[in-house]
Order: sequence, then C-alpha cells, then structure tokens
Amino acid sequence: MNVLNALKSILFYPMMWLRGVFLLVGKILQGFFLLGLILVLFIAQGQEYFWTLVLMFAGGSFSFFLLTHFYDQILLRLNPTGKDLILVQ
Repeated sequence: MNVLNALKSILFYPMMWLRGVFLLVGKILQGFFLLGLILVLFIAQGQEYFWTLVLMFAGGSFSFFLLTHFYDQILLRLNPTGKDLILVQ
C-alpha cells in the first residue's frame, strides 16, 4: 500500500500545484470559444460553413469545460492522504 500512496503522491502534488494555472487557462479558453460561438451565431449566418463553425466553437467550449471538471475529479481520486478534499473553483 505504501507504493500506491507514493505513486499517488508523485501525481497528486504537481497536479495540485498546477491546478490554478490549468483552471485559469481552461476557463479563459472556454470563454473565448463561447464568445466565438456567439459571434458566429450573429455574424456568419447564411455562410457556407455556418454549422461547421457553430459546432466547432460549441464543441471547443464544452470540451474545455469537461477538461476542467475532470481535472478536479482526477485530483479527488488521487488524494494520497485519505482525508476529505474540498476543491473550490
């Protein structure tokens, strides 16, 4: 069991240290994709690649949302201390 906790610690502590940067970058990219989606919906209507652009921006925004959400889920599962961990976004 000590080896498993050591492996969890090796992954957990760097991920926890980089969590703020990862969430900040993820939320900024999520916002840019959402802003791009709104702009495409208003500006690019009737163009040839309209639905491709809509799906690309909506998918990008949702993908970054999922990445930030699953990053926290991975951290909760890797917690080597065995104590309850509360992650606030």
